[in-house]
Amino acid sequence: MPSAYAGNPSNYPASVNILSGGDAPNTANFNTAYEGTLDRTAFLRARTANAVQNWYPSILPASFPANSSDNAGTVVYGAAWNPKTAQWLVLTSNDNASGNNKRVSAYLTYGEDPASAGIPNGHFGTSAVAQDGSVVVDPNNTSGFLAALTYTSGSSLVFKCVGTTWTQVHTFSSDGSVAMCSFGGYGIFFTVGITVPANGDVIISSTADSGSTWSTYTYTLSLSASYVSAVEIKASASLVIAVPISYSGSSGLNDYFTSPDGVTWTHRTFSFLGSHDLIVGISWQPLAAVWVVAVQTSVLSGTTTAFYSSPDGVTWNLITAGPAVTLSDIESVGPVLVCALQQPANATPCNIMSSEDVGATWYLNQGTLPGMASTGTSNPAVVTNGNQIFAFNANNLRFSNVAGLPASHL
Repeated sequence: MPSAYAGNPSNYPASVNILSGGDAPNTANFNTAYEGTLDRTAFLRARTANAVQNWYPSILPASFPANSSDNAGTVVYGAAWNPKTAQWLVLTSNDNASGNNKRVSAYLTYGEDPASAGIPNGHFGTSAVAQDGSVVVDPNNTSGFLAALTYTSGSSLVFKCVGTTWTQVHTFSSDGSVAMCSFGGYGIFFTVGITVPANGDVIISSTADSGSTWSTYTYTLSLSASYVSAVEIKASASLVIAVPISYSGSSGLNDYFTSPDGVTWTHRTFSFLGSHDLIVGISWQPLAAVWVVAVQTSVLSGTTTAFYSSPDGVTWNLITAGPAVTLSDIESVGPVLVCALQQPANATPCNIMSSEDVGATWYLNQGTLPGMASTGTSNPAVVTNGNQIFAFNANNLRFSNVAGLPASHL
C-alpha cells in the first residue's frame, strides 16, 4: 500500500540512481530514484522557500526630525494596515517641528517606499513625550484610524483620525504600556497600570462608535505591574486575546484574557509556565488555525526558548523547544511565523527569525534591524497585515513582502 513521503530536508544526495533499460520495473528500483529526487527537492525548498523578497532598508522618512531632546532619535511606536487604501500608517515621535506643540507624527506608506516618500498624515498628542503608543484601523470608519498614547503623568489618551485630522475622543487613567486591536466591529484598548489607576490594574475597553462610548473590563493582577513591561492584544476571526508581557526573570506573571465578542472577558493563566518562564508574544496563525505563543524559558540560567500552540486559546501544547536566542515579539505573515529578537548588546543589530512549519524549525532572516546605542531603548517588534510585515525597533523600520530564509536553520 502506498505511503506518504515528503522528502528529507537534511539530505542532498550527490547523485540519483535512475533505472536503465535492463532493470526490473519493481517498487524497490523505482523508490531508489524517487527517494533521492524528493530528498533533493525538500532540501532545496527548506533553503529557498520564501526567500524571494529581501527586506527593504529602513523606510522612516528622511524629513522626519530626530527627537534629539529625548536622546533617542525618532521613536517608532507602531503601525497599522488599512486594506481600503492599501497603505500602512506609522506612528513616530517628533521634536515639535510641526510648530503645534504635538509630539507624535503619523505618516502613510505603501511599505516599499524609499525613505523620502512617506506621506505626512498629521500630528497629535500633547507637548509631553508619550511613553508608549498603538494604532489600529477604525472598524467603524475604514478610511480612518484609532490610536492610543500613554504618559507618565498617569493618563492614556485615545484619538481618532479622519483624513489627516486627529481628535481626542477619550481619556483613561493609566500610565502603563498600551496596545490596541480591531475585532468584531470594536476598537479595543488594553493597558496595565503601573501607578495609575493602581499597580497591576488591567483595563480592557471596547468602542463600537469610534470612541464616543466605551465598555470597560478591569482586573487586578496578583503581582506588581512593575513586572509588566509591555502588553499585546491579538485577534482571530472568533477570539481576541490580551496578554501582559514581562521581561523580569522572577516575575511569575502568567495571566492572560480572552473574549469571544470584544466585550465579555475571561481571566486565564498559562499553566505550562515555570516560575522563571516569560510569555514574550502571541500570534494567530490563520493557515494552521492555531494560536502560537513565544516563551523565554529559564531566563535566569540562559537564553532558551519554547513555542506553544492552541486551537482555542485555552488548551496549550508544546510545539518545540526553540533555538537559544532572546525573543522580543512574534507575528504571522502568510504561512510563516516571524520573531524579532532582542538586541544582544549595545550598538549591535537585532536579528529576525522565521518558521514555516508553525514554530517547529526556525531560520535567521537576511534582514536585521540596526542596533541602538543602548539595548534598553531598542524594543524590537513585528506587525503584519497577513501578507506583508514590518519589523521595527525604536529608530528603524523595515518592510518585507515575504520573510526570507537563508541556508541553515537555528
